[in-house]
Amino acid sequence: RQLQPEALVEIFAWCLFTTNSEHPVRSLKTEVPPMTLTVICQNWRRIAINVPRLWTSLHIHLPPHLSDDIFSPRTAGVSLWLEHSGSLPLSIS
Repeated sequence: RQLQPEALVEIFAWCLFTTNSEHPVRSLKTEVPPMTLTVICQNWRRIAINVPRLWTSLHIHLPPHLSDDIFSPRTAGVSLWLEHSGSLPLSIS
């Protein structure tokens, strides 16, 4: 049996906000929620990507020396993150 998508969304949100209070930054790394949720299975990926409130907080770390091979993937990641957040207000640090 599977949980209903609505139940998963609430669990995802709870996990994100709990993680956010303990570790106040979310980044583009795959081990950081909500990115983690997108690599568990196709169902979780579909749900997580389609819930904008999971994508409203982002931390972008830029190293002192930024080359194209570092900058380009981060630009693509930020674009996807912004797309997933929809029209909701963002917190970017």
